[in-house]
Amino acid sequence: AVGTDERPILQVHGGPPLKRQDEWVARVCTATSGANCSHSSVWEAREVVLCLDGEFFGTASMHTRGHTSSMLPKLQFGLKLVDDVAWVSKQGRMHVDQKAAPQEFLGMPREAKWVLGVPFVDTSFVRNALSFKIYELLGAPWAPRTVAVNLVLQGEPWGLYAVTERIEPSPNRVVFDDERVREAPAVAVDAARRKRADDYLVVVDWQKEGEFGVMLPSSNTTVSVLYPSSPDESERRYVAAFLAAVDRRVARHDDDVSDIVDLESFARYFVLQEVAKDADGYGLSDYLAISAGRLQHASPWDFDLAYNFDCYKGYYQDAVTGEERKYSRGGNVRNGRTFAEWIDDDGTPGRRVIQFDRNLRAFFLHLFEHAEFQAAFRAAYRSAREEGGALSDVRALVASLTEPIAASAARDVEIWSDARRFGVPGPWPACAFWECCHPADGQNATSAQAHLVEYLEDRIAWMDEAIERPL
Repeated sequence: AVGTDERPILQVHGGPPLKRQDEWVARVCTATSGANCSHSSVWEAREVVLCLDGEFFGTASMHTRGHTSSMLPKLQFGLKLVDDVAWVSKQGRMHVDQKAAPQEFLGMPREAKWVLGVPFVDTSFVRNALSFKIYELLGAPWAPRTVAVNLVLQGEPWGLYAVTERIEPSPNRVVFDDERVREAPAVAVDAARRKRADDYLVVVDWQKEGEFGVMLPSSNTTVSVLYPSSPDESERRYVAAFLAAVDRRVARHDDDVSDIVDLESFARYFVLQEVAKDADGYGLSDYLAISAGRLQHASPWDFDLAYNFDCYKGYYQDAVTGEERKYSRGGNVRNGRTFAEWIDDDGTPGRRVIQFDRNLRAFFLHLFEHAEFQAAFRAAYRSAREEGGALSDVRALVASLTEPIAASAARDVEIWSDARRFGVPGPWPACAFWECCHPADGQNATSAQAHLVEYLEDRIAWMDEAIERPL
C-alpha cells in the first residue's frame, strides 16, 4: 500500500501517459545494442493536477529533467506551479500561456518552481538532503530545502521522492548582496537586479544549449550564466572579463584574492566537498554568484555519487602524483577529473572513457593553493567540529533524515525491485551505470544508510588529523 507511513502522498493527475520501466536494464538502446536495452525518457505535461494526501493542492506544468537521469527508470522532474493554462495566438501560431502561481509547498517558502526527485541509485535516499543540511549548518545564508514524499503518478506508485527548492535568485532562495533584491518580491527580482551591473548566477558545468558560457583562460573551466537567462551584450562582456580576471589572479598562488573572492563562502563549500568526496564535485554542478564585485559560492547540488558511492579508482587519483586515494583518505580537490566513464557504442556502461584533455577541477585546485584560503578552510572545518557544529555528530544528523523515511525507503526498494539497481553484469560490480562501493545496497536501504554513516565517521576521523598537517 502506498502512503501508509507518515510521509505525505503527492499525487499527480493528468499529462501524457508515462509508465514505469519496472524491468529496466543498465544498457542504453543504441543502433547496435539489440533488444536487451532501455530507452531514455523525455516527458512533458503542460498541465497536471497536484494533490497532497488526497486534497487538491494546485495546477502545474511538469517535465523530466537531467541528461543521465533520463536514462534511468526512476525519473527526476521539474515542477512549475501555475494558475490558468490557456492557449493564445502569437504571430499566427498557438502557444500555451502559463502564469506562475507561487505557493508555500509542504512548509517551504512561497515559490513557483520546484524539483521533484531522488536519484535512482541512492538507496540511502538522503545524499542530497544531507549535503544541503550540512551546508546550511556551516552557516550558509541559503541551502535548498527538501521534503520527502511518496509519489503517485497517474495512479501508479513511483516511490520515495523529495520536493526540493530550485536554485534561482529570489528573496527566499539565492539572495545577492543587494538590499534592493533582498527586499523585492519574487516577480521584481529581475528588475531590481538590473539596477546593478554585477549580479549574476553562474554554474561550473557543461555548457547547455541556449546558455551563454565562457572558458576561463588559466584553468580552462567552463562557466555558464544562468541568471539573467538572456544576458545582453554588455552583460556578457562584463561576466567574461570579470571571471577571466578572477581566474588569472586565482592561478597566481602568491596573490591575496580576498578582495574579489568571498573566501568564507568557498570555505563552506570546500568543507562539504571534502567530507563528501563527491566524484563530480569541483567540476560539475558548482553554483556560484557574482555580486558586489566578488565571486561567491551560491549553493550545493547533485551529490548522488558522493559519500563513498562511486568506487571507480580513476576518480580518486592525485592530479599531479597519480597516487590513488579511495575511500576516506586523501584530499578530494587534489584528485584529477580529466575523464569520465561512459557507455560503449552498444550501450554497455563502463567500457568507454571520455577524455576531457583538461582537469575540470583546476579552478578550485588553484584556489585551494592560496594560504589565505587554506586559513579560511581550516577555520570553517574546526568550527564545524566544535560541540553543536555542523559535523559534531554526523550519526545523529543522518538519523534525523533517515528515521522519518524508513517505511517509504523500504517501499521504494520494493517498488523498483525488478529494475537492475545493482549487480549489473560487466567488467566490475555495478549499480546502474556506476562502479559502486556496495552493490548490495541497491536492495537494502538500511544497509545503504549504515554504510553512509560508516564512511562519514571514518572520513571525519581522517580529516581531523589532516587539518593539522600542511594542506
